[in-house]
Amino acid sequence: MLYRQILPVDQPGLYFNGYNSSFFSQLNAEMAALWIAADLAGFLSLSDPQTRRRRVTDQIAFMDDATDRHHCRGTKVIPFSVRNVDEVLDDLGLNISPLIRAVHWLKPVDLGAYRNVTRKLIERLGQQRPPDQCPHGSPESDMAGQDWLGGQSDVA
Repeated sequence: MLYRQILPVDQPGLYFNGYNSSFFSQLNAEMAALWIAADLAGFLSLSDPQTRRRRVTDQIAFMDDATDRHHCRGTKVIPFSVRNVDEVLDDLGLNISPLIRAVHWLKPVDLGAYRNVTRKLIERLGQQRPPDQCPHGSPESDMAGQDWLGGQSDVA
C-alpha cells in the first residue's frame, strides 16, 4: 500500500517515485520528488499509519467504482491523475490556485502553473532546521549534522 503513490504505509524510510503511471507521469514524478524531499527534511506532518492505510483503501475503492476496476493497483487515470498532483501539493501546502486547478480538470494542463513550486519548497526547507533522524520512526539518518542544502549544520 503506497500512500500518495509514494510512501509504503508499513515500510518507513522507503519511497517510490514515478509509480503513478498516467498521462501526467512527468508532472506526478516531479511533484512526488518534492514531496519526498519535504518528508525527508521533516517538513510533512502525516497522519498515523492506520489512517494512511484507511485512506489508501478508500482511494482504491473509489478508483474501483470510478473506473469499473480498470486501474492498476490504485494508480490514477485521467482525470484522476490531476487529483494526485493536487493531493501531493496540498500535503506540502504549495498547491496552485483553485481556479487554475478547476481549469486543469476541464482543459489541457498548463505545466507553467507549477513553475514556482520547487522554488517555494526550497525556500521553506532553507528556513527550517534539519531533523535529527529520518521521518516516521526510521533509523537515524546518515545525514544528521549535515545542512540539507550542503555544508555542516549545528546539529550533532
